Amino acid sequence: MENKKYKILFVDDDYLTHRMMGLVLAEGGYLYDKAYNGVEAVEAVQSQRFDLILMDLQMPIMDGYEAARRIRAWEAGNSHIPIVALTAMVIDDEVQLCLDTGMDGCIVKPFDTAQLFQLIDSHIEKSIKSTSALNLHEIRLEDENSPLNIQAALPRFGNDIHTYQVFLKDFLQMLPDKMEQFRTMFISSKFQSLSESAHNLKGVAASMGAMQLSALASKLDQQSRIGESRLIKESLDECDQAVLSLQEDAMKVLSTFSNNRDTIE
Repeated sequence: MENKKYKILFVDDDYLTHRMMGLVLAEGGYLYDKAYNGVEAVEAVQSQRFDLILMDLQMPIMDGYEAARRIRAWEAGNSHIPIVALTAMVIDDEVQLCLDTGMDGCIVKPFDTAQLFQLIDSHIEKSIKSTSALNLHEIRLEDENSPLNIQAALPRFGNDIHTYQVFLKDFLQMLPDKMEQFRTMFISSKFQSLSESAHNLKGVAASMGAMQLSALASKLDQQSRIGESRLIKESLDECDQAVLSLQEDAMKVLSTFSNNRDTIE
């Protein structure tokens, strides 16, 4: 069974239905959480990250229609969690009402599991592509000399901006220690070690879209092989400045998503 790492919120007021749906979603390789009415669903969405919501329509306290309206109002256009309605029958008026309240589609109960899995995956994949395109439009740095080229890096992370965010955070946290190690190698005249470490940073930085830092690491690699102290010192200073510029630009990326989604699980 493939674990897709997609997290589904299932909203229904029937306990037996929850037990059965839990088995179905586990079979499909999905992570799963539950809510028993619309109020619980809204609270869950505001406190956790979900990739899709399966929403029953008729529930006590708050029905699925109102829950969908409140979730969309809370998102305020900054994100979009696919919401699929679960209904006993599909009639035109009901489908239109679901769409009007912000839902993305409907599935009729009882449903075929293969059909359900296909529907879930298609909505999530569509949402990921739309979110990535929107976020890139908002944060894309048009200056070709910008320290961070997200457009170039995203294909290496499945075009998933949230996955990229996780790796970017780790990369940024590693850089100060890495630069300190470079300085220590330089002071100790361990030029061969410095060359090897700079070469490694060149590749990692390029993978992250940090092309300026990658180019400087490449220059540092070459100069360390020669062992010219003055040039190495200059390149180290340039690398330090490039790291500061990169951190500043990267914060724009991270702040774009921190209010809407936490990192993937």
